Amino acid sequence: MYIKINNTDKITRGESSQYIIDNYLTKNMSNNVSVAVSHLNGKINKTKNIESDRVYYFINANAKFTIDNNTVQVNNGDLIFISKNTIYSVEGTFDAVLINTPAFDIKNEITNI
Repeated sequence: MYIKINNTDKITRGESSQYIIDNYLTKNMSNNVSVAVSHLNGKINKTKNIESDRVYYFINANAKFTIDNNTVQVNNGDLIFISKNTIYSVEGTFDAVLINTPAFDIKNEITNI
């Protein structure tokens, strides 16, 4: 089995005016993995996912992640892996490929911690 998803098939979700997510592969297509492109211009408050591990691959980035009280600068071409139940926040700008496994489900996302 395979799935081809065109740019016109993406589902855009605005977390806020500062954070937009273009969803390509969703849990409706695969329970095992989801793939999106996320765009930040501002801040993501403390958040965690209680079910999914998360990978960000930064296409265009100048941002700081705070993960477990450690601040990490991310730039173009960097990758960050965040395991489930890990609290993090972000400030800056980026465009990143975002992969969740198992697939992202909003009910598992805890925000504004």
